[in-house]
Amino acid sequence: MANSDRGEMEVHVGGQTRTLRFRSSEVMDLEKRLGSDILAFLARNGGQTTFIVEAIFCGLTPKSDKVTPKGIARWLDDAEDLNRLELQKEIVYAVARGKPGEEGKRMVEVLDEHFNKNEDDGDEKPKNPTLGG
Repeated sequence: MANSDRGEMEVHVGGQTRTLRFRSSEVMDLEKRLGSDILAFLARNGGQTTFIVEAIFCGLTPKSDKVTPKGIARWLDDAEDLNRLELQKEIVYAVARGKPGEEGKRMVEVLDEHFNKNEDDGDEKPKNPTLGG
């Protein structure tokens, strides 16, 4: 079972539920693949697909030699009822919770402020992101 307080989340990918883990090593890999820190990448690009694919690839535990970013992109293409914005949000929260100490706490606070402000618009968002398999 995923421990959300330690940067973990569960997501249904490739036909099964898997755990994504975002601790320092995984975040470092993700930032390297994105070419910047996560929030800067999203603010600059808004690239939901790139971000989601790379995040799943970096956070997937245990790693499998058979899983590739292109394969994960196909899962996204085949997914029904996928709310990519909600999935992106859940991943960013998992990354924030995986950061140690004050850095993680502050990132969660910033996200809470941002999303609480935006949720006042009345948008309902699903809680359990699912990727088709």
